[in-house]
Amino acid sequence: MDIVNALKVLVRVTQTFLDERFGVRPLHRTTRKLSLTDDGQMLLHLARPVLEGIGTMEAAMARAIPAP
Repeated sequence: MDIVNALKVLVRVTQTFLDERFGVRPLHRTTRKLSLTDDGQMLLHLARPVLEGIGTMEAAMARAIPAP
């Protein structure tokens, strides 16, 4: 499987998960374009601080764990 097909599968699986998990369609896909719906924009707006917090947590833990 080439990288383009793998990415298409990843997008499709992610979209299915988000559709089922949140009950909204966050992405609008055509054969040539992928864009966020209004619900997708809202989901991204709400998820961004959570993802940044995870990044901060990972960085803090990396500093706390001694190097081998």
